[in-house]
Amino acid sequence: MENKSTQLNCPASTFSLEPTIIEQKIARLRICMTIASESEPYFREGKKILETLKGVQEKKAEIEAYAAAFTALKAKHTSSPLEKLNAVNKALPVLLKLARENPFNVEILFVKTAVFSRLPFFFQRTKEALEDIEKLIQMLERQWHSLQDSLRNVIIEFLLTSSLASYSQKQRVKQCIKKSYSSPSSEILA
Repeated sequence: MENKSTQLNCPASTFSLEPTIIEQKIARLRICMTIASESEPYFREGKKILETLKGVQEKKAEIEAYAAAFTALKAKHTSSPLEKLNAVNKALPVLLKLARENPFNVEILFVKTAVFSRLPFFFQRTKEALEDIEKLIQMLERQWHSLQDSLRNVIIEFLLTSSLASYSQKQRVKQCIKKSYSSPSSEILA
């Protein structure tokens, strides 16, 4: 039986990673994406993770969303204004298409919202980011227990630290957290 390191060294188009490995890599991508705009090492790490996920079919739309996000984040790590503009202009249509094709996918909505919320005003995506923040909170409220912990935690941190999320929206997120720590037995006794 091959070990996992051997599997990872073969050409991307010829292998299939175990779902747990894919989920671990995507969980790491989430973290890298949220920090990559401020830290070039996390940007480089995220790009390397994406390289290992090329050709993987499971979670394909999510992987494409992260690839588009890292394309947009390239703008933070290049000095050429033209390269910055080209990177963002290349990423935006991909994120919009993926969000349109997967309207109930929390992860894709999160990636799109995280990217759009960091764009300069002249891209005119602030209104859409504000609407997406509300959608994310609604999805978080409805799907709390069905979300992977790592995804839920990254979304919570994003929403609580976002300058675009309102005070009342942040309170709703905190209420979700508070409800999650309430045990069913304590609600019966109350």
